[in-house]
Amino acid sequence: MMINRKLCLLAGLAITGLCLMAGLNPVWSEAPSSETLALVNENTITVSALKAEMARRPARMRTPEQRAALLEEMVQFELLCAAALRAGYDKDPEILASLKRLMAKKYREDMLEPRFEKIAVSDKEIEKYYKKHQAAFVTPKMVRAAIIEISVSAHASKQKKAQLLERAEAARAEALNLSLATRSFGPVAVKYSDHQPTRYRGGDTGWLQPDKGDHRWPDEVMGVVFSLKETGKVSPVITTHSGYYLVKLMESRESAPRPLGALKDRIRHQLLAQKKAEVEREFYEELKGKVPVRVDRARLEAIEPPVGGTHKEAKQPPGLPGK
Repeated sequence: MMINRKLCLLAGLAITGLCLMAGLNPVWSEAPSSETLALVNENTITVSALKAEMARRPARMRTPEQRAALLEEMVQFELLCAAALRAGYDKDPEILASLKRLMAKKYREDMLEPRFEKIAVSDKEIEKYYKKHQAAFVTPKMVRAAIIEISVSAHASKQKKAQLLERAEAARAEALNLSLATRSFGPVAVKYSDHQPTRYRGGDTGWLQPDKGDHRWPDEVMGVVFSLKETGKVSPVITTHSGYYLVKLMESRESAPRPLGALKDRIRHQLLAQKKAEVEREFYEELKGKVPVRVDRARLEAIEPPVGGTHKEAKQPPGLPGK
C-alpha cells in the first residue's frame, strides 16, 4: 500500500489500543453496518475506506480480483497493527517519540498555520521599509580595470629586475599607443602579462569594489586601480615585492540607490518572514500561559558540548537591514 505504515500504526495505536489490550476477539456485531467490509478485532475496514484507497490507484482496480487483493492488503495492515499492540509496541520509546512529533506537527498545522495565512504585507509597508533602510539598498561604487603583471622572482638578481622593469616600461609604451577603441590592454596584455587568468582577456579584471580586497593583486596595485579617475588612463609602472604592474581604467560606476521596483519582492519576503516570526513567538507565549514550563538554567549551562562538535556551521545568507 501507498499508506505511510508507520503513521497509520501510530494512529491505530491511539484509537484501538485499549480494546486490543483488553483481549477482545475479532467477531462480527449482531447488526454490522452497511459500511463494514471486514473486522480485525474491533477495528473496522469500511466500504468508504476501501473506495478511498481505490481512488488512489484507479488503473489497478478494474477487476474484482484486484479489489479483493486490496482489501486483503488492508486486512494485513490491521493485523500488523493488532500484533504490534499485543507485543507492546505502544510502549516502545521510538514509537511514542514519533507519535509526539506527529501530534505536535498536526497541532502546529491546525493552530499556527491559519494565523500565517492571514499575514499580508502592503505596498505601503514595503515603501516605508525601503525609505527607512535606503542606505543599505545602494549599489556600491565599482571600477573595471585591466592589469598587466610582470612577475619578479624573490631570488632575482638586480640585473634581472632591471631587465623586467625595462619590459614593463616597453609594455606601457605600447599600451599608450593603443587605439581608443581598445578598452583593455588587448594584445599588449597577451604579449607581456604573466597573469594567465586575465592575459588573454586583455588583462580585464572584471568589476572591483573599493571596500573589498582582491587576492589576485597586491594592495599597491589595488590602490592605483581606485585612484585612476579618467577612463582609458594608463598608470605608471607599479613596483611591488612580487613584480611590476600596469593598470588601465576601463570603466567606472558611481554608487547609486537601487530602485524600489527591483527590491519589492525581496522586501516583501523579508517582512513576511519577520511577521511570521512575531506571530510564532506570540503563539508559543500563549501556549506557555496554558502549559506550565520550568527550565533549570544552571543545569543547562553545565552541559558540555559533544566531542568533535567544532565543525563550522553552514553559512546563511545575510538578511535585509533591520532583521
